[in-house]
Amino acid sequence: MLCFVIALLQGFAVIGYLAVASELAESGNAIAAWVPTFLAVMGIARLVVAVALVVGAALLIRRSPTGRSVAAGAALAMVLLQLVEYGVRASALPTSGANPFSTLSSVILPIVLVIVVLTGSTRRWLDGGANRRRDDPLSRR
Repeated sequence: MLCFVIALLQGFAVIGYLAVASELAESGNAIAAWVPTFLAVMGIARLVVAVALVVGAALLIRRSPTGRSVAAGAALAMVLLQLVEYGVRASALPTSGANPFSTLSSVILPIVLVIVVLTGSTRRWLDGGANRRRDDPLSRR
């Protein structure tokens, strides 16, 4: 469920990034010429992360162990993207109002997701699903 919530938030972020990039490109009042391109790339990267989160969530719902890796990898990529964005905003665009507390708050959910997905209880839950499928005569193919 947490994967879906974070993916939805990433979807809103994608819309925001692409809208701001488009507006800056059309108006020509970007602080630097590369800013609209950077925002568009960040938007596309966040879209990829959102899709990976949905795939990871679907795999987890199916009790596939691969879902753990996909969800954790997507969450870690999201943290990395957020840190890159903060670094760019703080160094290249000092008037952008880059705030370390907003960056911290936007990486809390992905970090919680990594912790939850990689815990032993999640592994045991996934293993229980594999054992249940093995014992179920209707699931044999």
